[in-house]
Amino acid sequence: MISCHYLLFYSCLLLIVGHHVANAVIRVNYGYFAEASPIRVACARGWFNTEDYQVTCYPQTSGLFVAARLDSGSLHLAELGSTPLAQALARGVDIRVVYIDQYKGESQGIYVRPSDDESGYKGIENPFDLIGKKVGVPFGSTMHYHVLFLLDIFDMTGEVDVLNLSPTEIIKAWDDKTIDAAACWGNAREHVLGGDNPGNVLVTAGVLTDWGRGTFNAVAVGRDFMNINAEFVERFVTILGLLTDSFMDNLGEFDAENAKRWIPTDDPFVSYIPSMADTFMKSGEEARNPSIESISNERRALDLFIQLSTEDQLSCDHLGGGKACGRPSHQHIAMQKTAEFLMDQNVIHSMGQLSVMGDSGIACSAPNTLCGSDIFTGSGLNHDLYSLDSWDGQAPFYALNETGRAGEGEMSTGDSICSKTTLVAKQRIQYFGDLQGENSLMGQSYSGKTRN
Repeated sequence: MISCHYLLFYSCLLLIVGHHVANAVIRVNYGYFAEASPIRVACARGWFNTEDYQVTCYPQTSGLFVAARLDSGSLHLAELGSTPLAQALARGVDIRVVYIDQYKGESQGIYVRPSDDESGYKGIENPFDLIGKKVGVPFGSTMHYHVLFLLDIFDMTGEVDVLNLSPTEIIKAWDDKTIDAAACWGNAREHVLGGDNPGNVLVTAGVLTDWGRGTFNAVAVGRDFMNINAEFVERFVTILGLLTDSFMDNLGEFDAENAKRWIPTDDPFVSYIPSMADTFMKSGEEARNPSIESISNERRALDLFIQLSTEDQLSCDHLGGGKACGRPSHQHIAMQKTAEFLMDQNVIHSMGQLSVMGDSGIACSAPNTLCGSDIFTGSGLNHDLYSLDSWDGQAPFYALNETGRAGEGEMSTGDSICSKTTLVAKQRIQYFGDLQGENSLMGQSYSGKTRN
């Protein structure tokens, strides 16, 4: 028999626990890539945080890992390229795309080693010179997709040695001269084009887009998380839109303050660029005091991408497309074309929900079709909700108080106030998901089960 004293104690305990849970800060994990982007400023300055939500931004090195982490719940929101996004959707990962970060443009490409008369090395001058050579690229990335596409259209599939290398490994392989070409972005791109052994541009993502295979970065969120935290997601996405709109007005045509916010100055209380540059934590850089060289490099890198304004994001061509417009958006079409190509290349074995674009041809009324689904949504974008003026004058290096500077060759979002280094991203060079054996990923799979 349970005593009344016990029941009273148990009831009080439930009230205490319930009150604690109701007032607990919700920890949110956001994954991003080490590429220049206006939206990186929000991570650097802690703008996503509220009284109820604490956001930690974790750098990622592979979109395939991002998809697996979104599926397992270890990331709540994250950026990922259109290629791993298509693979994730084909495999049934339950996510929604709430923002188009940027199209790749000139920010990534295939870079090749030139001829060297002293050593007798015959460099690469055209795509056919890749035959018999080694190309390093992170498998599953947008550049992997572009490499496969290039080999396919020039009928060279199977004649080029394509190696699965992380961006960090690409840098080492390039310096060691163990690869002849690199398909990469960000720090690896900078190193390959501007290091001690500078390479040449064979073809950029922008050109390959013009040839019919456009790639972009999107911000995705787990459906369950979005359903429970709709207001937070709206705030999060709106901040992304405000920053992108501000950058697109960097001449100050609509708001004179925007011209100041995006100039490459070392004053972080005037410009956003120092905060963004500091998130990359490059070797030799001082925390909270990025060099003017680093600041200038990141400002130039911003111009390599193609941004979309909030108005464009909400249009029928992008997040507003589908059921409301009665036709597929560019994103719907890109997802299906990407999945079809990956099927042809035996990268995926089923297109899943990407197999049917719409009912009655391409009409988008049926929810069980790609363009009739709610996978892509601009419902969170509300540019009237906030203003960038709200954050002006706040600490420009907020994220430095959260995570530690990683070792050389790795990435983090800043310096810790502790004495130890916090490593927040390190990639195993393996596949993930449904594969087994030597190519299986240690950790979370799409099924949510842990692999040995």
